[in-house]
Amino acid sequence: MTKIDYDHWKGAQIGDIQTEIVNEQFELQIIAMLKPNLSLDGNQYCFTYGEVPNDCIQGFGDTAIQAARDFKKNFYQEKATLCKHQSKK
Repeated sequence: MTKIDYDHWKGAQIGDIQTEIVNEQFELQIIAMLKPNLSLDGNQYCFTYGEVPNDCIQGFGDTAIQAARDFKKNFYQEKATLCKHQSKK
């Protein structure tokens, strides 16, 4: 097995890919841990954690990964909002 030289351009690319993978795993970790409901709200995906219509945390996006990123941002900023739609159970 050869050692990766991160100072070389190819090694730097490998390092960038590894960093992207770790960041994506971190972003999705909160989804895996809390298992919020995923539903469609109009033309957007919506992750909802909490009781509807009581206070809950939501994330919206045109794609599921964008909704997951929005949910993560709202979760870590503790932005609880009143849920506006009924999630499917």
